[in-house]
Amino acid sequence: MPTKTLQGIGASPGLAIGPILCYEVPKLVVERQKVEHPEQEISRLQEALHQAQQEVNALSVQAMRDGGSGEAAIFEVHEMFLSDPDLLQQVRSTIEAQRCNAEYAWQEAIHSYAETLRTLGDEYLAERTQDIEDVQQRVLRILQGASAQATHLEKPVVIVSADLAPLIRLC
Repeated sequence: MPTKTLQGIGASPGLAIGPILCYEVPKLVVERQKVEHPEQEISRLQEALHQAQQEVNALSVQAMRDGGSGEAAIFEVHEMFLSDPDLLQQVRSTIEAQRCNAEYAWQEAIHSYAETLRTLGDEYLAERTQDIEDVQQRVLRILQGASAQATHLEKPVVIVSADLAPLIRLC
């Protein structure tokens, strides 16, 4: 059996030998759609944010139980993004001014927010763009009615991915 050596940044300490699972984090992308009733889009957004907050809270509880406060801290950042008043006002304003769908307004606001974090020159804040993009995908998934994708592993594997979302980090 041929062997292959891969190098990367380990998500956990130690050496891993075994079958590889190449995991690609699915990215939802939306297009701008004109809407007749912006208030309905704002309501959809609020419901999606509420559901996302419940999901993040449940993940935080699980992380605290399984990994401790360090792992749970990731989700505190997610909760901050989900309740950031400036971000949410930007989304609402976009929906009202452009009469567009909540998905598009959310995607554009997050893109702008992430770009701002990247250009501040602060390495820690630049790294938070991964968290905000994970929050973006969670809310888009909810708005689009897509189900959360869980990976059920039949046997132990070494996960190889360019981006491990916090949910995957808990495996």
